[in-house]
Amino acid sequence: MKYWLIVLLLLLNPVMGNAAIYMQQDSHGNVTYSDTPLTSTAKEITVQPPDTVSSPASSSVNLPSNSAPVIPPPPVTAIPTSTEPVIDQGQRYTNFFISSPTDQQTIQNQPTIPVEITLEPKLQTGNTIQLILDGQPAGSAVASVHPALGLVERGRHQLSAVILDQNQRILQQSNTITIFVQRVGLNSPQRSQITNTAP
Repeated sequence: MKYWLIVLLLLLNPVMGNAAIYMQQDSHGNVTYSDTPLTSTAKEITVQPPDTVSSPASSSVNLPSNSAPVIPPPPVTAIPTSTEPVIDQGQRYTNFFISSPTDQQTIQNQPTIPVEITLEPKLQTGNTIQLILDGQPAGSAVASVHPALGLVERGRHQLSAVILDQNQRILQQSNTITIFVQRVGLNSPQRSQITNTAP
């Protein structure tokens, strides 16, 4: 209890921290404290000033030398939302169809069948045209709008074309036409008639 009284006196009068404090006890055993001796038996008590804690001058924190440097995340770039197929700088072919031969045309006795492709704009660099005969590639893909069919069997055929990119992926497909191929055999009546009338 006496220690709390000392602290209370210090709080009420800060100057007393450097002055002498006397403790005295009466005949009943009660202990009192004052800054002046009240009895001849009073004892002087030296009170130490309270310890003070100073705050650090700087709030910076030094990271350990083995800490990894903090790298800011890269800026977020917008992702295009368009799913429109792109052909060489975003240019699509507006016209792509077989103009020759024509649909339902009959072709007679031709070792090769020339094909004309109408294409707008012009064929882009890295793109090629592949003819499709009866659902199968016919010949090799060429970087030209003038491909040709090799020897085609007699009969009815479906002909179309596709545009391929440099990775052989289909970019665009043309119209599909029907052609009829006729060939005169060596023993056919028409062939014999031509042979007999020859000079």
